[in-house]
Amino acid sequence: MPFYKRFFEGGSSSVRGFDFNSLGAKYTSTDKPKGGELSWISSLAIGAPSKFVGIDNDNMRISLFADGGLISEKQSSFDLNDFRASSGLALSWLTPIGPIGVHYAIPLIKKEGDETSSFQFELGTSF
Repeated sequence: MPFYKRFFEGGSSSVRGFDFNSLGAKYTSTDKPKGGELSWISSLAIGAPSKFVGIDNDNMRISLFADGGLISEKQSSFDLNDFRASSGLALSWLTPIGPIGVHYAIPLIKKEGDETSSFQFELGTSF
């Protein structure tokens, strides 16, 4: 299957705390991610207005989150051992130029060789 028809995970739009598109099987020659035919992503968040922490701005929210997901290279090789999870804190701010997100995540379930990134910044929205 061509790379543009495959799913990728990791980063602020899927499983925060891991590098962008870094999860799943990798090519042995380049160590770049292959992506997969099957993707499962889940996220749970509880948010509050920023007034909760003393910042008086109606356009800001702070939230605690937990993300989880897995990539399976082939649909037939689905394996729960490929599951990764993280949790952390997010700050969202709706600005005149668009939404800005700042995420701090700690990987909770990871494997040796996973590329992690605790601090992530996002400008705009995810689709």
